[in-house]
Amino acid sequence: MRYYALVFGYLVCTTLAIMLFKQGAGRSTLTITSGTFAGQLDWRSVAGVMLYGVSFALWLVVLSARPASYIVPLTTALVHVSIIGGAVLFLNERVSGLQLTGVALVIAGAVLIAIKGP
Repeated sequence: MRYYALVFGYLVCTTLAIMLFKQGAGRSTLTITSGTFAGQLDWRSVAGVMLYGVSFALWLVVLSARPASYIVPLTTALVHVSIIGGAVLFLNERVSGLQLTGVALVIAGAVLIAIKGP
């Protein structure tokens, strides 16, 4: 049960980080001049970086608990689906029928991976 909570936490943190990156990107400025970074980051971008750090730490724990051939394709598929769902719900993005078909295929692949198990 703990393992599934870690996977869920990883998915939530990764999805929220991407949503925050997207929202903060248009409000942030970043330039590189002569090898020096300059600019300002919106708080959403900073929060996204922090959440991405948390998701990376969770990812390390999740990855250490299962074979890479099982957990990497499964979580990658679930992250892609959750990001599309988050983009529709929180960023008011539209998804085409063809994209929904792709989501269905990704979900079917995740189910097949999960059925086989580690």
